[in-house]
Amino acid sequence: MNKKHYEIVEELDPEEVQNVPEVHKKHYAELGYKPYRMGDGRVKWLTDTEKVYTETKTAGKNFGIRKANSASHNMSQRKYKRRRRHRNRFYVFMSNNWYIFALIAIAIIIYLLFH
Repeated sequence: MNKKHYEIVEELDPEEVQNVPEVHKKHYAELGYKPYRMGDGRVKWLTDTEKVYTETKTAGKNFGIRKANSASHNMSQRKYKRRRRHRNRFYVFMSNNWYIFALIAIAIIIYLLFH
């Protein structure tokens, strides 16, 4: 998959950017954003930290740095797929409210003994 849209080609002057109202340009400038032309031709407004992040993300691909495989990815490569076990809702309800049922049972027993 081609990831050229992550490459920053050049920094643009905010006055050169077309199709953006002056109010938006002024607002972006106040927030610290600068326009950059991306590898696919789009103009993207980035802060300095976003620019550094984008550059390091593409630099890792250029130098052969790879992400380590995650545990979930390794588990999906098994011969069989593990299924999540679902507990019976009745047992979950009973285990969450056992003390209420115990009190009701004791009350019924006391009522039957003294009635």
